[in-house]
Amino acid sequence: GHLLNRHLRRMSERFEECDAFDAETLWSLRRRLAELADPELIAIYPHGDGRSPRRVNGTAAQRPADATLHAVQRDGLCHEVVLALVHHLAEETRASLLASGGGSALPLLPTRHHEEHHEEGGEEEGTAAAAEGERSRVFSEYRSQVSCQQCHTGAVAAAWRDATLPPPLP
Repeated sequence: GHLLNRHLRRMSERFEECDAFDAETLWSLRRRLAELADPELIAIYPHGDGRSPRRVNGTAAQRPADATLHAVQRDGLCHEVVLALVHHLAEETRASLLASGGGSALPLLPTRHHEEHHEEGGEEEGTAAAAEGERSRVFSEYRSQVSCQQCHTGAVAAAWRDATLPPPLP
């Protein structure tokens, strides 16, 4: 993320750390970028292969109650916003957005990677099952959002533990 963030900062001063955003703001940015997406660029993705642009109708109601899970969700959304900005907009549209920004800041990529840890005990059975379901949902979505290889090399296989690119060499 550090190297890509340096490139983003060179493109515009409108970029801010991902931590500065909340999920609702990122959903709004994601919807806006989907509206600006270039149909010719979107047409590059074969229909049904899992690489076409993601749905953009998420809502604040999907915000996890747990603060840690909210951070995971936010970081995944930052990845989606950057992906849409870089890969789905025509050069002229991107340049205009970066110059004006429409008054909105844009997120940088998060510089941390979240690992799913399962909680043991401490909750009633029904509450624990609900919490585990939410955790599973958030991390499943996150894994698909942060994998550059999802599109750059093909679909992520369920058997892969981590399909993201390895960290850069020192």
